Amino acid sequence: MKEQSNTKRPIKLKKLILSFLVLLSISCSTTQPETLENNNTTQFFVTPTELTINDDLTINLPKLRPKNLAIVDSNGQFFIIQSVEAGVLMMPEEEFSLMKVLEIPIKNTKGTIWINGQKSEQVIFEKAGKYKVYFADNLETEPENTFNFSAHITVK
Repeated sequence: MKEQSNTKRPIKLKKLILSFLVLLSISCSTTQPETLENNNTTQFFVTPTELTINDDLTINLPKLRPKNLAIVDSNGQFFIIQSVEAGVLMMPEEEFSLMKVLEIPIKNTKGTIWINGQKSEQVIFEKAGKYKVYFADNLETEPENTFNFSAHITVK
C-alpha cells in the first residue's frame, strides 16, 4: 500500500505545479493600454456641471464603457436609468452601448428606485443639490469591485 500512495503523490504534485504555472502565466499576461486608447478616442465627461431645472445634461461617452447608468442624489438614493439586470431600459441595450452622446433633460427625468421591494418610477432632480452620474457594469456593488466611472453635477 505504501508503494501505491507514493506513486500517486508525484502525479498530484505534477498537477499542482502545472496548475500553478498556468495561473502564473495568466496573471502575467498584459494588455496594451495604447490599443485601448486608440480605439477609445472619446473621453467621458459631462457638461455643464452646474445646471438649472430647464437645462439638459450632456454626457460624452467613450466607446469602452460600463453598461449601466444611474443617477445618485445627495442622500445616496440610486435612480436607475439603464440596467438590463434590473429590467430598466431607457433604450435597447445595443443602442445604448453604441451611443456617443447622451442628453438627459433635468426637468421631469425619471429613474427607477425600489420602495419596500417594489419598483417605483420617480422624478430624479426634484430638488436642488449635488448628484452623481454613475456608470458601472454592476450598480449593486462597491465602485472598487466593478468597471465604472462617474461625474458630479450640481442642480440649482
